[in-house]
Amino acid sequence: MRSKNLATMSLAFMACGFLLTLFLPENLAVILLRGGFEAGLVGGIADWFAVTALFRHP
Repeated sequence: MRSKNLATMSLAFMACGFLLTLFLPENLAVILLRGGFEAGLVGGIADWFAVTALFRHP
């Protein structure tokens, strides 16, 4: 259960970071940071769907 909480907190951190960078002024550092948060968010959601599809019983 601990790993599930860690994964949820990680996904929430990525979502909050992405939303925060949407409101920051545009410069190269913010664009790169936003890209990292966005990639982490998309990858986390994709992994969640894959694990759910593989290990949940129908």
